[in-house]
Amino acid sequence: MPPVDLQRRRGYNPPIPRRYCWLVPTSRSRGCPLANYLLIESRDPFEYGDARYMYNLAGDLSRKGNSVTLFLIQNGVLVTRPGVKENPLDYLFQETQTVKVLADEFSLRERGIAPSPLVGGVEVSDVDNLVDLLAQEDTKALWH
Repeated sequence: MPPVDLQRRRGYNPPIPRRYCWLVPTSRSRGCPLANYLLIESRDPFEYGDARYMYNLAGDLSRKGNSVTLFLIQNGVLVTRPGVKENPLDYLFQETQTVKVLADEFSLRERGIAPSPLVGGVEVSDVDNLVDLLAQEDTKALWH
């Protein structure tokens, strides 16, 4: 077998061990699996300016081929109402169709939002499902 630097010059890229996938930016093309992301948004984007970061992050991760679930809880469910102007969910769904968006049923009920006419693409869920999602292997979670 030729020396390592000669292998690289010839275009040989050996597979990366799974435990090191996060270190290499181009690791997906070298045998690393896609990541599962669970983003949990509990803030209202109309009250806090930094809440829109989660929607942008969800779109960016999804466009790069990752599996992304955005779970809306507490005041984060306020964007699920139909007719909301400048809704970050509308922008998210225009950018990518692969982000799965879930809204907590209890949070919807506490804020008087009916679960039937939600913004298109949003599914009603509960905290039990959130715990199941958090417990899945190889899931990276971010709570905001």
